[in-house]
Amino acid sequence: MGSGFPAELRAAVARLLEGKSRVDLGRRSAAISDQYRAGSGSSGVIATEDDAVAYAITRMPATFAAVEEVFLRIAQAAPEFAPTSLIDVGAGPGTASWAAVDRWAEVERVLQIERNPQFARLAKRLAVGSWLADAEAVPEDLVRWRPDAQADLVVAAYALVELAPTALAPVVAKLWEATGGALAIVEPGTPVGWERMMAVREQLIGLGATVWAPCPHEKSCPTQAPSWCHFNVRLARSRDHMQVKSATVPFEDEKFCYLVAGRQAAGEVAPRIVEPAHVSKGGAKFTVCNKDGHLEKVAIEKRDRDTFNAVKRLDWGDTLGG
Repeated sequence: MGSGFPAELRAAVARLLEGKSRVDLGRRSAAISDQYRAGSGSSGVIATEDDAVAYAITRMPATFAAVEEVFLRIAQAAPEFAPTSLIDVGAGPGTASWAAVDRWAEVERVLQIERNPQFARLAKRLAVGSWLADAEAVPEDLVRWRPDAQADLVVAAYALVELAPTALAPVVAKLWEATGGALAIVEPGTPVGWERMMAVREQLIGLGATVWAPCPHEKSCPTQAPSWCHFNVRLARSRDHMQVKSATVPFEDEKFCYLVAGRQAAGEVAPRIVEPAHVSKGGAKFTVCNKDGHLEKVAIEKRDRDTFNAVKRLDWGDTLGG
């Protein structure tokens, strides 16, 4: 389960809710979800301060959890990677920036690219009193943005989904141009999101990038439609989150696709578990994507005690044997 917001961010979001009607925020949250599902970009969805607050309480936690999971995978793939600079592209309220400084204390320079003024204002409000208060903000559309410097880590979290298909390749080229160390892209865990990610993956490999995660290879993806490669993170809901969303269970699952590409190789990558694991009293079964570019079924019997004990807590998204 995702670890949740760092305490500083959790307190900042709580302050946003002071004096706000939970009923009104719930209506706004439902409308935002409907409009996003209909294909509207953030500029047409987050139009007021209260819209941004509704997003922060109901949608920001899931985005944070997905990005936090991706950053964990970066740390596992490249333990020596310690970025000091970050470009958060399509930054929204600064979700990925918070996840990055929470993961890497070395980050000392943050640039946030965000065109929606409500999101940009919210990012500033959330950052008051924190290190992110010094983040530089650029109010620019991704299509018009021109990088003028590189950062160790570039992140685009749930940003490419808002682009027209014809804009995808030019924007990805700019993201790679801005990348000094690693580029992390996170998209919705849908078939369309996966198709978009596969196009991005092919383009980046063509530009000379090395895939760090999730793929243990740079060959063609072995997953075939109607299946799609995606992952899941479970996050706990706060009381306010549950109240605003009229939720009846204390958690939610966020499905996402991601790709991490680096300027340098990250080292040997172990097979990745690409479906929910099946662990029973008799043993464990995994579907993995291996370094040869194939999907493989792996079964480990409980009587193989040492091996079983080493893998029994592994699940979807983990690496097997590395």
